[in-house]
Amino acid sequence: MNWTLINTFLFLMIVLSVIILNGNETPDYATSSPRPNHRLAQVEGESIPRSRRGDKGRYYLLSAKQKGIYIRTVHKRVGTHAVGFSETLIECMPPRRYKDLGYGEGTVSDIKKHNKPKWVDIIINGSSKSDLVRHVCKRFVMPSNKPY
Repeated sequence: MNWTLINTFLFLMIVLSVIILNGNETPDYATSSPRPNHRLAQVEGESIPRSRRGDKGRYYLLSAKQKGIYIRTVHKRVGTHAVGFSETLIECMPPRRYKDLGYGEGTVSDIKKHNKPKWVDIIINGSSKSDLVRHVCKRFVMPSNKPY
């Protein structure tokens, strides 16, 4: 029997198994049912794509936890002079809206909670908040209002 052929076959099976198992990991930030094949980067967080150019800051989703129709997020903005962190509550069901829960600079633990945050119903296209809402709502499956 050709041992080189058998060893090659076993090696390929191990490599394929590792690839398949790693492809089915659940993202760290998910507590609900995010869409598949989505992972959080280890260092910066997951990059939030911007719809407009001009803002020199870069935005990263650090966590997102779903409870019912609401998703609580923490994201950061890495600017030219400071790093800011925001906590936001998002409702992805139409009409999409959000609440700014708090903001801080330096680290996540520096986030100061806002007193009595209000829902923002009018989301300005191209704003960093509209990009956050769009990005997060793409990732989570909302409960259906349809009867089974």
